[in-house]
Amino acid sequence: MHWIKEFVDNAFPLNSKDVDLESAFTLKDINIPSSLFKYRDVNESSVKNLTDSTIWLANPKDFNDPYDCTHTIDAKKIIESTFAPTIEKLINSSNSDMTLTPDQMDRLRKVTDSYEHVIDIILEGENESSKDLFRDASFKLQSALYDKLTGESSDMLSRSFKLCSFSAKNDSMLMWSHYANYHKGFCIEYDFDVYTKDDYRRRFIYPVIYTNKLFDATEHYVNGASEYSNNLHLTLAALIKSDVWRYEKEWRLIFAHNMCPERCAYPMRKTKAVYFGANISRSDKDVLIKICSNKNIKMYQMKIHKCEFRLIPDEL
Repeated sequence: MHWIKEFVDNAFPLNSKDVDLESAFTLKDINIPSSLFKYRDVNESSVKNLTDSTIWLANPKDFNDPYDCTHTIDAKKIIESTFAPTIEKLINSSNSDMTLTPDQMDRLRKVTDSYEHVIDIILEGENESSKDLFRDASFKLQSALYDKLTGESSDMLSRSFKLCSFSAKNDSMLMWSHYANYHKGFCIEYDFDVYTKDDYRRRFIYPVIYTNKLFDATEHYVNGASEYSNNLHLTLAALIKSDVWRYEKEWRLIFAHNMCPERCAYPMRKTKAVYFGANISRSDKDVLIKICSNKNIKMYQMKIHKCEFRLIPDEL
């Protein structure tokens, strides 16, 4: 899906002046599949969703991927991006017990890349043993701060998303096993052509981007104070997944930036069809058939091909 890069470049650049949402969403809109599928186990929640024509907007922490909606940052780079104001505050602090010479102040203002240089300048005249102790304590404090900042940043961003996952295919052997209770569940086909371009259910459906690298949000946080910072850039954290998940061909309905503060059911206008797993029990199938019959939903039985590793939908 080569169009995805162009979509991302237009929708999620770092600088808001480079955003072209109209072009981005028009491009995405023409590439949204007519149908998207949701694999389900047969349980109280899934039966209620089918009955009520709803989906469940979940917290990423509920998912089976520990990296879901997470990101990485270069905490050292972010902290060092605050050098100038921090050092100026240090120099001008009236509460400081330090006595700095004009030469030290001048050299401190020129430091741009390392707090170690700051320590060396401030501790001039101290013995090497004292310097080493201070450096060691500073290094441990910085390391702890970097780890804390990285973890808290990722957790906070992850909590701001609520989403529902779909697949572009309904015949994945692995997905029937992973998400439909070893082929004993069912798969719901949703019609996305019924939604207008501005309907949230179409506007906020995105393709997952598969890669081998975590989303790096460093530059966003470094430039966060800028009036041209693009907050939409962080939505990429919910789109980027490890390449090992590529077989899922996933699309996601994403409510970002706390648009949906809590997990909740969300209405869908059209359930196009329901597919019963190859190993579904008679009792579970009867429950689903009753619901589908009442709602005039097409039904299919997935069958195992006799000569190939392939599932075949047979209309009932």
